[in-house]
Amino acid sequence: MSGFPGLVGAHRRRFVAGEYLFRPGMPARFYVRVERGTARVQLLSESGRELLLYRLHPGQSCVLTTSCLLASDLYPAEGIAEDALDVSLLSAVRFRALFAESAAFRTLVLEHYAERLSDLLRVVSGVAFAGLDRRLAQMLLTRADEHGGVLATHAALARELGVHRESISRQLKRLEGYGLIRLGRARVDILDRARLAGIARLGDRSH
Repeated sequence: MSGFPGLVGAHRRRFVAGEYLFRPGMPARFYVRVERGTARVQLLSESGRELLLYRLHPGQSCVLTTSCLLASDLYPAEGIAEDALDVSLLSAVRFRALFAESAAFRTLVLEHYAERLSDLLRVVSGVAFAGLDRRLAQMLLTRADEHGGVLATHAALARELGVHRESISRQLKRLEGYGLIRLGRARVDILDRARLAGIARLGDRSH
């Protein structure tokens, strides 16, 4: 069953949690759209540190895949299934033919490309211009559930922000000391959303 309505040639594939969709240096052989589950796309430094670029949710496609397909380039990053993941795959040959022939398909691809590119630019801007306190506050607010809880270890938060675990632990302890959060086992509970949002906007001006 095709995940691309009205298109011929797309097929479905399932990835298990932790399985790679692509790795650095691989050619892009398929246009990828997520149908179920979540994938993360991240850069890996020579020292082994990870920087989350963006996540892919149902209905979304990968900006790096699109870029690599259009430029006949190799992947500069890796894509990993975070849970059971169903994707629709359209071969590179079919993708390029449809992109050239179908205005509707070009519009679909470029709309998805623009959405993911905006996510990517926010990450780059955060790394370049925002302090770790601000980036951490933004992440906690974004990932919090309806009760203000974030299920993640210090190591997982550090991987997403591309920093050392010790740096995240220090920042979390500071936020807890201010009364903004409460730390638990692989969990962070937000106690003062308004003040945390202030840090997310402006950074920590306490010293």
